[in-house]
Amino acid sequence: MRYAILAFSLLFGTMIPASAGAAVGVSISGVSIRVHLSVYPDLVPVPGYPVYYAPQVRANYFFYDGYY
Repeated sequence: MRYAILAFSLLFGTMIPASAGAAVGVSISGVSIRVHLSVYPDLVPVPGYPVYYAPQVRANYFFYDGYY
């Protein structure tokens, strides 16, 4: 019983909530533009193109062929 309590406390006592985030940045000769989102937004396909965009983000946030 002692080992079960120890194993249970080690297994579940160290759990912390995970958070995901996304950051996109462009830097050209000292000018830096960044978009930082606390969670990944829901992406919607652009009709007729292999591009996805995030309509709820207040910036131009696109996804194409593995790139944001």
